[in-house]
Amino acid sequence: MAKKNFLLGMLVLALALGMTVVGCDNNPADDGGGTFTLTNIPENYNGKYAYYTAIYDTPILAGASSINVETGVITCVKIVNGSVSIPIWVAGNNGYKKFSGNRTVTDSLVMVYNSLAITLESVDNIVAMVEFGSVTFSNGNAVKSWNDGEVDEDW
Repeated sequence: MAKKNFLLGMLVLALALGMTVVGCDNNPADDGGGTFTLTNIPENYNGKYAYYTAIYDTPILAGASSINVETGVITCVKIVNGSVSIPIWVAGNNGYKKFSGNRTVTDSLVMVYNSLAITLESVDNIVAMVEFGSVTFSNGNAVKSWNDGEVDEDW
């Protein structure tokens, strides 16, 4: 329980910091950045929605269809056939921009939600979470299996 509360607190901190760091760029430019692909997701999560974050990484990486820093609304990506490919964004002074770099991050999380759109208050609505100790991005892309992570379905 203590670990769950700690991770939840870190998630809220990462989301809040990311939203405040980036200013007011409401519609990040699509410059063809990379994706985080999660495979082997159990079938009971098909039709639900996923959000990615590297909670301890600086600058912050976030994975979603879109991030509106003015409203705080994050649009997640639908899980289909046990897989999801989530566009990756990097926080900067002028808003979130598509990430296309090379980097290894630690303590990444994928949260699964019932709803397409989430906010900072949505942390209580997590259906499941999978944590990865290390994720390596190459040209903005990374792939992990659900089975590679530490899964918490007790939300």
